[in-house]
Amino acid sequence: MPSNVQLRHGLCRNDMGTMALTRLEEIDSQMLLSSHLYTQRSNTFSFISHLPTEILAGIFILCARDYDGEDEDLSLPTWVNVSYVCHQWREVALNYPALWTYVSAMSPRWTEEFLDRSKKALLKIRIKVRYATNVSPWLNFLEKVMHQVERIQELSLDLPGSHSNKVSVPFF
Repeated sequence: MPSNVQLRHGLCRNDMGTMALTRLEEIDSQMLLSSHLYTQRSNTFSFISHLPTEILAGIFILCARDYDGEDEDLSLPTWVNVSYVCHQWREVALNYPALWTYVSAMSPRWTEEFLDRSKKALLKIRIKVRYATNVSPWLNFLEKVMHQVERIQELSLDLPGSHSNKVSVPFF
């Protein structure tokens, strides 16, 4: 059986270990915050940080408008990555509804997100199908989009087949 001195010494050692671990976590947290602040501050000195919001949004719109990716897997368009570059770009992208009006076939979750972010702006719907696959995901996408039919400005269908396979229809 350990003596009282040994018990007190063991407790003291455990308390010191806990205190040291807590202090290391505090230092780690402070370093992370400092790194984040440094990155933010250095970003403010870059040339692109001084572009007016309208120009930056215009560049983003060109990326969205010219996106011509394969929509077979209903994945998120790659141009959306502009919203992950930095805080400023994310704010511009998320607060510019016209950017989210270029809706390609994608998962139901992202379709909803695009429709929400586009607010009440007119939509440009693009559907590109390269292979005859399971139609269920496409129907889910179309169902969500058709609830917004009054907002559709343009509908573009690129379907598989040996004949003319691209149809674009302006809605008014």
